[in-house]
Amino acid sequence: TPAATMRQTSGESPRAKKRHRATSVQPAFRAPSRRSHATHSGKQTTGVVKKIGKGMGFCSVDGIAGDVLVGERSLIESGLDLSTIQVGETLTFDLAKGPRGYYADNISLAALLPQDEVTGTLKKIHKSMGFCSVEGVDGDVLLGPRSLRESDIDLSSLQLGDIFVFDLNRDSSGYHATNIRRE
Repeated sequence: TPAATMRQTSGESPRAKKRHRATSVQPAFRAPSRRSHATHSGKQTTGVVKKIGKGMGFCSVDGIAGDVLVGERSLIESGLDLSTIQVGETLTFDLAKGPRGYYADNISLAALLPQDEVTGTLKKIHKSMGFCSVEGVDGDVLLGPRSLRESDIDLSSLQLGDIFVFDLNRDSSGYHATNIRRE
């Protein structure tokens, strides 16, 4: 038949042509993935998990306003399971920015805190608290009023640059010192 001859000479049936047109147009209407718009800072950072729910978690990161998304897909790609992560845990990740804000990529559990005491340098005093920097710890370590009092250290005697030795602890608010003593 003439119709059969026409299909054979064009190489594709009308149905196949229609499928081909649909698939060739389809990607133009697909929303781009968040990863295609992401810009990576190129720097590993750490964040403390502050909430978990609906297949995702959120971290607080020093210097970033708002939360950093820890998505289930990024966790799976990093070999981690969201159900094993707890609020207050520290994660290490590449910080990326997508159209909706910051998110974590290439995620790993942060190294455990040292078992021994650490040494910190007092860098800031604010209200009734001191803040130390500790080598290898991202962010400040809080010398809280209770820990200072329990360690018999008077806040009014603190001076910037003072060296302290203490046990390093971590919770959902960040790092804090206990068993503090002057070096």
